Amino acid sequence: MDLNYVKVPVLYKFFFNKLGDAFRPRLELGFSPGFLMSAKTNNVDVKPSYSSFDIGAMGWLRI
Repeated sequence: MDLNYVKVPVLYKFFFNKLGDAFRPRLELGFSPGFLMSAKTNNVDVKPSYSSFDIGAMGWLRI
C-alpha cells in the first residue's frame, strides 16, 4: 500500500531569558497538517477509503 501525503510542519519556538544568558531554555511546539495526494494498493486507487486530511502535533523542551 502506498499513501502519499504532503505535510506542512509549523513550529513555534519560545525562548526563556535573553540572548547571551548562560542559561536559556526554549520550548518548541507545533503541528503538522497533511493532505493525502494518492493512495494505491496493487495499482488500484483506494483514496476514497482514506481521510484526505491528517494532523499531527509535536513539542519538546530544550535546556
